[in-house]
Amino acid sequence: MKNIIILSLGICYLLFFENNSNAQVFSWQQMADYGGGETYDPFWFTINGKAYVGAGISLGGSPQTVIYKQDFWEFDPSANIWTQKANFLGSGRYGARGFAINGLGYAGTGWTPAATSSFYKYDPILNMWSPITSFLGSARYTATSFELAGKGYIGLGYAPCKNDFWSYDPITDSWAQVASFPGNSRQGASVFTIGLKAYVGLGACTGSLFNDFASYDPINNTWLPIASFPGGARNGAYSFSIDHYGFVGLGFDYASTGNPFDFFSDFWMYDEVADSWSLVPVNFPGKARVQGMYFTLNNKGYLGLGSDTIFYTHYLTDVWEFNFTPSSINELNHTPFYASSVFPNPASEFITLQLNGNQKLLAKDVIEIQNSSGRIVYHHELLSPSEKTILDVSNFSNGIHIISVKRNNTIVALNKFVVSTN
Repeated sequence: MKNIIILSLGICYLLFFENNSNAQVFSWQQMADYGGGETYDPFWFTINGKAYVGAGISLGGSPQTVIYKQDFWEFDPSANIWTQKANFLGSGRYGARGFAINGLGYAGTGWTPAATSSFYKYDPILNMWSPITSFLGSARYTATSFELAGKGYIGLGYAPCKNDFWSYDPITDSWAQVASFPGNSRQGASVFTIGLKAYVGLGACTGSLFNDFASYDPINNTWLPIASFPGGARNGAYSFSIDHYGFVGLGFDYASTGNPFDFFSDFWMYDEVADSWSLVPVNFPGKARVQGMYFTLNNKGYLGLGSDTIFYTHYLTDVWEFNFTPSSINELNHTPFYASSVFPNPASEFITLQLNGNQKLLAKDVIEIQNSSGRIVYHHELLSPSEKTILDVSNFSNGIHIISVKRNNTIVALNKFVVSTN
């Protein structure tokens, strides 16, 4: 029998932040509680505008005992509904990790209560799990995972602490080791993705906490250190991305107030263009917490679950939505240097951008796309010169979009196109 949970909440925490005469808007909205109840350290992935969350642990009985969970739920943000789906096929576990590739979800590793390398695939159309090749790295839990360019990635984790990373190819059902994370070995790290790069940082290992971050480029299989997180070293933080910004916050550090842990309520915003962090001027309004779920859906951030107590004696059920509206950049009246062409227009899957008059796109040119609300939904720096570039717009919302080419921080081409997936 299918369980459906829906809740409408009118609680919204909103802040307008003035910056150089352009208004930035940050807001938190509480959503329906997680359908699976109090849960610590589940796995999650997103497919076609919906989130899927499963496993983790809860507490039950008297005296309390740990329950290793297998339940699995789908979240529809437009309806604010959690719907129970087929249970996770593997044994109950926490600290497992997941990613989605081409409409299918993948989840594995974790603590069962023993570290495991087993991995499984979920088909949301069939609502069915099936086993895949086990993770080829050593068994682990509280690792870090993400998807880039049609492959899944998982690395770091415990025990002992690790710094290796591995990629999964769904076409061959195989794992391959890739470049290791350049910082210390760790578990409980945070990750967000922007364009074709993943940004990984924070975490802990045997009493040491970290505040460093690095970006991963899957095309070149390289890591590059970026600006360190200024909010202080911490473990089990939450993160997501909106437009070309990353957001990181919550988590805990070790004992500066006499308590075993200090929990954080702050959030910080990373600008990948400037390689800089700034404090979000409104704290998270829910309970400070560690080791829950976080993801991006439809250009909004979501987080929830986890633990708000030392020694993890209490778990949470609440879920929150984060909205960010960046400053308007007033580029639409700019006169470009070069005429450009975008085709097909309207588009449903891919567009081709080229400069007219035998002009070429150059290495380090930045391609940027804004939607009709002025939000930057695509940002990418070209690695080499080309006659044209082909972009995937299949996940863009319907409507008018503005595409620009920036060269040395100056717009040299500007055009518009329409996305229509109907």
